[in-house]
Amino acid sequence: MDEEKKVFERDITKFKSEFEKLKTFDDFNQVNEFAKISNDLGTKLDSSKEKRANYNEREQLFNLPKSTYENLDKLIEDFKPYWILWEKAFIFDNSKDTWFTQPLVKLQPKKILNELEKIKKEINKNLTQKF
Repeated sequence: MDEEKKVFERDITKFKSEFEKLKTFDDFNQVNEFAKISNDLGTKLDSSKEKRANYNEREQLFNLPKSTYENLDKLIEDFKPYWILWEKAFIFDNSKDTWFTQPLVKLQPKKILNELEKIKKEINKNLTQKF
């Protein structure tokens, strides 16, 4: 188990490095690529929470001190607003393509406005707390 935990700690360090790379996003033309990378990292972080819980259960069975991995909690907290931003940018970018290519008579302005308002609210709710 000790070796597994060492590998896990290295993984967390690697995830932090991936996150630092994602924070350099500055080209909206690459939003699909960054959204995929962001989603993959989010999946890895979710899996890491489960892995930590598994380690804690095993530690409890052997009356060992519980490993906290506070750096994982901090990484998840710091990553969340970026993940939301990339997810919403991806949704907007894909919707925009549809809006710009459909015949004007097929567009539903109220539905488009509602989608944009929903994206805006989600971003404001989650991002203004961090930035």
